[in-house]
This record gives sequence, C-alpha cells and structure tokens, in this order.
Amino acid sequence: MKLVFSPLCKLLALAAFYSLLICEGLRFVPDQGCTPDSYAYLESALALSSGEGYQWHGGWNTLWPLGYSAFIAFVHWLLPVSLLWASKLVNLLAIYGLLYVLHRTYGNRAYVLGSALGYLTKMAIYTWSETLFIVILVLVCLQLYRHWTHEAANSFAFLGLSYAAFLVRYMGGFVGVSLAIATVYFQQNRLHLQAQWSLRMFSTLAVGYGLYFGVNLWQGDSLWGGARFVETEPLPALLGGIAQGWFNEFIVLRDAAVDDPLLWVSLLIELALFIYIFNVYSWKGTTFNLSRAGIYLYVGGVYGLIITFLRLISPFDPLNYRLLAPTTLLGCLAALDWLSSPLQARYWEKVKRPVLLFFIMIPLTNLLPKELFKLRTLFQLIIPNL
Repeated sequence: MKLVFSPLCKLLALAAFYSLLICEGLRFVPDQGCTPDSYAYLESALALSSGEGYQWHGGWNTLWPLGYSAFIAFVHWLLPVSLLWASKLVNLLAIYGLLYVLHRTYGNRAYVLGSALGYLTKMAIYTWSETLFIVILVLVCLQLYRHWTHEAANSFAFLGLSYAAFLVRYMGGFVGVSLAIATVYFQQNRLHLQAQWSLRMFSTLAVGYGLYFGVNLWQGDSLWGGARFVETEPLPALLGGIAQGWFNEFIVLRDAAVDDPLLWVSLLIELALFIYIFNVYSWKGTTFNLSRAGIYLYVGGVYGLIITFLRLISPFDPLNYRLLAPTTLLGCLAALDWLSSPLQARYWEKVKRPVLLFFIMIPLTNLLPKELFKLRTLFQLIIPNL
C-alpha cells in the first residue's frame, strides 16, 4: 500500500525538519552562533528590554537599525527565555511565518516553495538579522504582486512590511529604489495605475527613511554608524572577491572555499539538474511579466545589483552568503513557482522528485563541516566513542 501525505502534512514536516536542523546545528557552531555583530544586537535588545532605549556602548545605536533587536526584545518579553534564545526563536518564527504565508498563498503547492527555505537554516542558527530580513522581503514581493495585478490589497500592509525591511537592515531601503525603477517602467508601458501607486509608495517610503536617518543624527552622531564609504581594496582583489562570492552563491548546495572537494561535486550535481530541467520543459513563449516568479526575480535582481555596487565603493563586508542570500532565495522561489505552475503540470511531474530532493539536500550539505576531514569529528560528536 502506497503511503500518501497531504500537502499540509508535507509543509508541517518541513517545519519540523528545519527546526531540528537549527537546534542540532547550534551544537556545532562556535559560541552558540554568536559573532561580534550578534553581541551588538543582543546588547541593544537588552537596553530595549530594560527601558533604556536603543543603546549600544552607552549611546544610540546608529550602526544598525532597531528592528532586529526590537524583535528579540519582544520575544524575550513575551516568553521566559534569554535574549540569546529569543534571537534564535525570532529566526525560527520568521521561517514558520513564511511557511504559513506560503500555505495561504499557494495552497497545495506551498510545500514545493517551502522546500527552498532550507537554504536559510544555516543562517538562522546565528544571531544575525538576515533571516528575518529575507522573510520580510518575500512578503514584500507577495504584496507587490497583489498591488501590481490589481488584486484586493492594503497599501498600509505593504508600507508596514517595507518599513520593517528597512528597520531590520538599512539595505531594506532598496525596496524604495525598486519602486522608483518600476514607476519608470510602468509609465513607459502605459500602465498608469501601477505607475501612480508605485510612485506614491516610493515617496512615502523615502520620507520614512529620511525621518529615521534624522533620528540617528539627533540621537546619535551619524546617519548610519560612521564612515562606510571609504577606500576599498585594490581593484583586482576587489573584483576577484566579488566574482568568488557570486560563484559560491551560485552553488547553493555548498557554501565553501574552492579547495573543498564537495563544492565541485555540488557544482556538477547542480549543472546536471539544470540540463535535465532544460531538456524536459518547453521554453517557447516563456514570459514572467507580472507573475509572482517575475517579481521574485525582479526584486532579487535589484537587490543583487545594488549590494554588488555598494561593495565596489565600500569595504563593509565580504560579498558572501550573508549578503547575497536574498537574491539566491528569491531566485529559488521564482524557479520553484514557475516549474510547479499548474500550466507546467505535465513537465513538473517529470522533474518533481529530483528537484525536491535537490532542495532538501541544500541545508544538509551546507551544514557539513567546511573541510571533509572534519566529518569524522562531526560523527564522533553525534556517536561518542566512534
């Protein structure tokens, strides 16, 4: 007798799978998934919890916006957990929330798109703002789809999510840039209603961004935490680092250095899957227009271009998994949305199993040690006295 699970059961299984990976992953990362910026988030969350305001090192925290620390403080206030564990819960609850929204949006297809969220599990282990930021971006994309296709939608919901993206990471301001570009596009294509709405939203967001930076100047000593646009590395090293960052991000099965053998095995697997899909599907007349998949690609593409440009003029961080993940996840969602579309049903049945297996493998292969010789160490931690 063949065992069949409902789409909702599959979605719940994904939620349990991601929870297990995150909880187990915490056992193997140093310092419980905390890095220097993690401690800054936690210190500011502690100040908020204590009623001292958004403080860091005794003054207003202009280095990062208050969103992520505020979420941590809220979960800490709501539940009897430490600030550290509240930060992990924020990340986990964000993933749960997105799975629920996918269920409401895609119905029986939700587990297909939900399989892409395993890509976030490695990031969610750490006390970083990126997991929450990416989840909010996906919700922004879904709101854009509703507004640009004239579905019943609330502009306040869109504005709230867009401001939330900015308040979690300053890079969230790129949503405003996306709207400005879209306004020009819609106007040129005589889609006047979409152009007018996009312009109104852009203007409103720009005012909000300006007000927050004004608060930074009033309460702190700078717009965004000091000088960010300073001299970068020599151009060859800079371009090489950017190219390597994008190359590594293309190989979603493995985020590792080029001397990692599993990285190259992952590349071969990925290319083989791409070739198989390309041969199965019919690409004649393919168009994305204002589909959800098209909007994921648009928003992810604008983000990728802006973050790459900023890295060219500012040495703020290496262009790696943390910075490029929004583009990657939105690209994965776009691919799964289009591949599993009801219009592609007969093709999807042929590629469904290998595609879903590929996405289920993403969190597993990324959580493996950076060097393969550490595998024995990992197994010894799981099975003592091996």
